[in-house]
Amino acid sequence: MAGELCFRDFLGVPVGKQTGPDGTPSQFTSSSWLDEHNDLQTRIRDVRADINKRDALSDRGDVAGSHQANVQAKKKLAGVLSRVGFLEEGLKTLGLGGMSEGELQRRTDMAARLRDDCEKLAKIVTVARMTARGLGSNAERNPASPTDRAALLGSSSATGFGRPVARVFGAAAQPQETEQTRPLDDHGLFQLQVTQMEQQDTQLAHLTTVLNRQKHLGLAIGNEIAEQNELLDNLTSEVDRVGGKLTSAKKQLNRLG
Repeated sequence: MAGELCFRDFLGVPVGKQTGPDGTPSQFTSSSWLDEHNDLQTRIRDVRADINKRDALSDRGDVAGSHQANVQAKKKLAGVLSRVGFLEEGLKTLGLGGMSEGELQRRTDMAARLRDDCEKLAKIVTVARMTARGLGSNAERNPASPTDRAALLGSSSATGFGRPVARVFGAAAQPQETEQTRPLDDHGLFQLQVTQMEQQDTQLAHLTTVLNRQKHLGLAIGNEIAEQNELLDNLTSEVDRVGGKLTSAKKQLNRLG
């Protein structure tokens, strides 16, 4: 079945999206896989729009509307996550159907980026920014007092603790409040830093994978160039040998003539 779909896709014959009993895609062709990927990107943008709408309604004090927007974002995100799983499974069928290794790896990276986006949005959706309205975590419902925040973000003279003198290149950057950190206490700030460091580690791991793949490609290209150079050297030697034979034959013909 997979081979037939790939062959029809190669010929350019229109093929409808194969769906299972629950309406989720069960079979993909090369083009229908890309259509599904583009549709999921659109749905992820819709989830981001719902999150922005939730935050805007929260800032205006509309608790019910903000909660409804957050629920809609969760529902859409759950549907996207399930479809990303089917998208990843579809790559196995396309690989068995004869898709090139390079194209298969490119699409695997595309699906991985979709899953990363979903995981990031899941964290944002889970922590609703409705601090003063009874929702959110304990740190969000009970933000730190102004004096505590001044002690945390202020200078050494305000806190009473002196910092060791050290050589600093350039002007020392002062801590800045953001919309993300304002409702958090010291424990919430620590958890936010841990989350951001985990995200950076994930991105670095992905970058490492990409760089390793580029390294292997570079080594393969270098080996291929070395083989081609060897073939060219052999060809040059053969050309020189044949040229010598032709010169010798020409001299013999001149003596006979």
